[in-house]
Amino acid sequence: GDVTRLRQILTNLLSNAIKFTQQGEVFIKALATKSENEKYKIQFSITDTGIGIPQDKMGRLFQSFSQVDASTTRNYGGTGLGLAISRRLVEMMDGAMWVESKVNEGTTFYFNILAEVITSKSKVYFRGQNPVLKGKKVLIVDDNLTNRKILTTQAEYWGMEPHSVSNPMEAIDLIKKSHNYSLLLLDYLMPEMDGLMLAKEIRQLYSSSSLPIIILTSVGKKEFSLDTDSLNISAVLTKPIKHNQLYDTIISVLADSEKRTYNKRLKAVQISDTLAEKFPMKILIAEDNVVNQKVAQRSLERMGYRPDVVANGYEAVEVMKKIPYDLILMDLLMPEMDGITASKIIRAQCVKPAVCPKIIAMTANAMKEDKDKCLKAGLDDFISKPIRMEELQAMIEHWGGVIKLGHESGSKTNLPASTDNIVNEAELHFIKDIQSESDANFFGELLDVYITELPKMISQISLANASGDHKTLYFYSHKLKGSSMTLGVNTIAKACEELETLAKNQQINDKTKDLATELVNKFEQVIQDLEVIKEKYVKFPA
Repeated sequence: GDVTRLRQILTNLLSNAIKFTQQGEVFIKALATKSENEKYKIQFSITDTGIGIPQDKMGRLFQSFSQVDASTTRNYGGTGLGLAISRRLVEMMDGAMWVESKVNEGTTFYFNILAEVITSKSKVYFRGQNPVLKGKKVLIVDDNLTNRKILTTQAEYWGMEPHSVSNPMEAIDLIKKSHNYSLLLLDYLMPEMDGLMLAKEIRQLYSSSSLPIIILTSVGKKEFSLDTDSLNISAVLTKPIKHNQLYDTIISVLADSEKRTYNKRLKAVQISDTLAEKFPMKILIAEDNVVNQKVAQRSLERMGYRPDVVANGYEAVEVMKKIPYDLILMDLLMPEMDGITASKIIRAQCVKPAVCPKIIAMTANAMKEDKDKCLKAGLDDFISKPIRMEELQAMIEHWGGVIKLGHESGSKTNLPASTDNIVNEAELHFIKDIQSESDANFFGELLDVYITELPKMISQISLANASGDHKTLYFYSHKLKGSSMTLGVNTIAKACEELETLAKNQQINDKTKDLATELVNKFEQVIQDLEVIKEKYVKFPA
């Protein structure tokens, strides 16, 4: 088998399946059977719940420049070349391709290829032999039957005892009857009650928040209805989820849960007194309450830092003119000048955003709207009061890593100025954290996908705007906004968000024209900036 050809075949078939499926799902499956001469026959099937194909039209499918009928090209686009090319590629790998379909029910394309056996260097996932997973009871909540089947099969393969339900109310009833689950896997988008609302209900049922919960989402964390931190969500995974990614996450979450359970009687928190050596930073505490000042100051001193302290926002603004602090812990409610006002002034005084300090809000209000207010005001993060040592240390480690990366790579002086404005490098740092040793090219591949798709989507946005097609404009603006937010391409994301709102209200006018033009003018610079950042991350692998 040829990996490049196989990728092209699957891309063509999956693209068609997605294009012709307005609702439901697209499901890909692979089965391997041993053949002769140390080879395996691998059969792939791509099933959709789309419009289907009439029996009398199937004979034309694999002909070049052929569609089911003229309306197909008009409504869905395409030339009909994809299937002809795919079938030819399959035949070149000693395989065959065929199709089964029912009108208004869906279509399944099948193909098989012969592939040689190679020695795999990938991680082996032992069936039930890992003591962290063996016998652990997991509750799976997802309204999609296919997703439940996949998650159940994976959990059983790893030696777990899965129980799956299709709606949140069933899950709540089960949890009320039995408190012996070791893990919950919750889909985010479900009718009646989303995964985070379900997690909130579950936390209220349990006296402890120690039950691990993993949220599975296809929309991204920024679209969430509730704050995951306040619900003590163990992990959030974005679909499609790789087999090894789910495995590694479950192992980590359960190991961490058992460690917390074992140590829950211990009062002292393990604090690294060499954190300042690992992440050297100049830190400022802006807090008017003397008790809170001393707690924050002493906590940082235990980590090896020597923070400075001011009593209000005005003093923070003034001292920032003299000392280039890397990080500020900013209380929001202070006399003379509050934390949000001070943060806005500090941001405005920065010559370049890249040399601005990271500002962490400190507040007793832990609601999502409070956090959103802080982030919109230009603060970088949020920590609840009273401050817990382990939370503060985690915050310092995260932002210390971001700041150190900037220092070591010379990003404060060497990167093009446009990177500061178009791509927020700090928001990319989390990708370095989720990248595993077995998938070391993940970050580069992710950027390559974005760089490849960016001009295509901008082209679709421009065409939709020019033709007055508000539905297509909304679709591609929403799609590009999501991927841009994930990668910190904030200028593109902001323009797409405005386009999305206008298109949703069926408004295509001079404003949408200006925004579409802005995307066209900036996409080349975005690609250049991402290439610079990509090279930097190669120097500092996960």
